Amino acid sequence: MDLPITIIMGGALGEGVRRVSRRLIENRTGLLTKQPDVDGRWRPIQWALAGALGCGAIMFWSADIAKGIETAMIFLVLVSISVVDDNIRKIPNELLLMLLILKLGAVATSGTLDPLLPALAGMAVGTVLFIIPSKLGIQIGWGDIKMAAAAGFCLGVVGLFEAVLVMAAMIAIYSLILIMTKKGGVKTKVAIGPP
Repeated sequence: MDLPITIIMGGALGEGVRRVSRRLIENRTGLLTKQPDVDGRWRPIQWALAGALGCGAIMFWSADIAKGIETAMIFLVLVSISVVDDNIRKIPNELLLMLLILKLGAVATSGTLDPLLPALAGMAVGTVLFIIPSKLGIQIGWGDIKMAAAAGFCLGVVGLFEAVLVMAAMIAIYSLILIMTKKGGVKTKVAIGPP
């Protein structure tokens, strides 16, 4: 797929994802007030640029067109998950289901079921990895557990552990910033969706 076409499609999809994110926030809060991450004069342009740049970069560095399309679509869903979770501390099941459908679509179009076993193993490990701390009294929401399962399904076991390490590093940096600015501490609740 030509890079300019990918960038244009990414921009259009970025704006579409903004609208979906806004609707998901409204449906869960019952509020029709403006949300800072999805509303505002420049937000449509910012979301379109994020979609265009993200999808363009993914396709530019992707050796395989099918894998690039899969990754770009997952990227757009993850952007929506990040924004919704950051705004209302909920990860919509619809978006998690979309991740599963995207991966199943990639498996179906691959012509073989070989990628399915690593995906299922990643899903099982992601579920267990996040359920254990929740059973030990660490506050982890069911949305986070479902997100870990979906991430494991999309990434496999090794990719899941890499993602968890990146998430842990980002949360540690965010926690340090909260402590240094005296806006929170170690016990401050943090949305897991954005990292």
